[in-house]
Amino acid sequence: MDFLQYTFRAHQLGKIISASGKLTDGNKTYLKELFTGAITGTRKEVSSKYFEKGLFEEESGISLLNNTIYKGKLLTKNKERKNNGWVQGECDVIKDSIVYDIKNAWDVFTFENSALTHEYTWQLKCYMWLWEVTNARLFYCLNNTPEHLLIAEERKLFYAGNYISMENEEYLSDCEMLRKKHNHDSKPLEERFKIWDVNLTAEDIVTIQVAITKAREYLCDLQLDRASRLEYNRNFLLFLNYVRLIQHARCI
Repeated sequence: MDFLQYTFRAHQLGKIISASGKLTDGNKTYLKELFTGAITGTRKEVSSKYFEKGLFEEESGISLLNNTIYKGKLLTKNKERKNNGWVQGECDVIKDSIVYDIKNAWDVFTFENSALTHEYTWQLKCYMWLWEVTNARLFYCLNNTPEHLLIAEERKLFYAGNYISMENEEYLSDCEMLRKKHNHDSKPLEERFKIWDVNLTAEDIVTIQVAITKAREYLCDLQLDRASRLEYNRNFLLFLNYVRLIQHARCI
């Protein structure tokens, strides 16, 4: 695999860009995981309840966008994926030269305490570069949690609380409180979303290109180190086989 041509996905940018402009230990750890996944055809990332809700409620997020900022209009999910040789990605919505990325909060607590993160920022800058615009918006919304995820949470609650039965009054009360945190139908629309605007500058593009160049070089170094290790192992095994043959010949 030619890592000098490796194209990074939008959500990966924040994991390879640092404030210092150098690859940090955290950046290198991520790149090692990425390298392992690339050469083995696997991924370390596993699904989580947060990720699953985000995927399941993607259309609900777009509907909320339609019912608030673009009331009376019908925005649809963008299906186009772009690649410029440096980065690749598929934004959620593009409207009025503004790129939208829609995130769904897990519950009311994660929503109220949310902030524009480093990774979200660079993900949006990646989309802007790909779509050749300079304005993007993170639309962070509060939608009901799907029933199958709530049932799973109730099951975890039951086993964690060592309740005698699922008819236990305390357990039922805790389940009611759990569902209250995840149902937002009664909330007014203005309480169900947050917006962060992000811009793209020429300097941002340079930052991305420099970071990717360093990341690619590091991936190439990992590839060379692995090749050297494998070559050493092959030669070592050949040496052991040679020793065994000599020992066998002496015993005849």
